[in-house]
Parts: sequence; C-alpha cells; structure tokens
Amino acid sequence: MINLQVLQGKAAGLNYQTGRFPLRVGRAADDDLRLPDLGVWDHHITITLRDEGYHYQVPESALLLVNSERSDSGRLRNGDLLELGSAKLRFWLAAAHQPGLAIREGMAWLFMVALTAFQLWLLLKWLPTPQAF
Repeated sequence: MINLQVLQGKAAGLNYQTGRFPLRVGRAADDDLRLPDLGVWDHHITITLRDEGYHYQVPESALLLVNSERSDSGRLRNGDLLELGSAKLRFWLAAAHQPGLAIREGMAWLFMVALTAFQLWLLLKWLPTPQAF
C-alpha cells in the first residue's frame, strides 16, 4: 500500500492511499488520482508494483522531477518528492495494518495456565506422601 500526499497544488492537503496498481496520476477524468494543476498532463505518471518495489513511468514529453531531478522512469523510495507541473506529491509507504492479536494472546495465556495446572496435578499425584514417624 502506498500513500501519495499532495503538498502543493489545487488538491494540497489530500492524502491518497491505495493498493491498486497500476496507478495513473494526471488531469484526465479516468486517472486514479486527478490533479487539475497547470503543467500536469492527462496521464502524467503511472506507478506500478513489481517484485523489487514501486516503479514509475512518464510519457516521453511529460516533465517529472523526482527529488528535484528530471526523470522519465525509475524506482520510488519512501519519502520521494514528485513534481508534476505545479503540483508536488510526497510518496510514502502506507502503514501496514496489523490485525488485533488479543484473542490469540488470550488463548496462549489460557494454554500456559492449563499446562501449569496439569503439571502441578502430576507432581501432587506422583510424589510420595511423607511418612509420619
């Protein structure tokens, strides 16, 4: 999952989070993230997920700055700054959702208590009773 944070432009303040790829960003109505800013093309950038990470590709004539350097394609890293026309976006890896583990933890504790009680019962049953003199 990724998060694109719009830092500058008409959609400033927007946090777009998705796990669907390929992700298209641009001015067109059918783009996944629509940015109606000056200098943004209809389909300005496409972000894909591959085995080795998140990659971006722009059309030949579109201008994209990644961390203030012009680039047509490459791999995105956490915190990269993307400049598409007058819009600026920050690329973040979204926080991983961790399911609640309370039930599993409770079951583990219950098992440990039952195991300890069983061991104590075995000790009391099999230990010889003290003889009175």
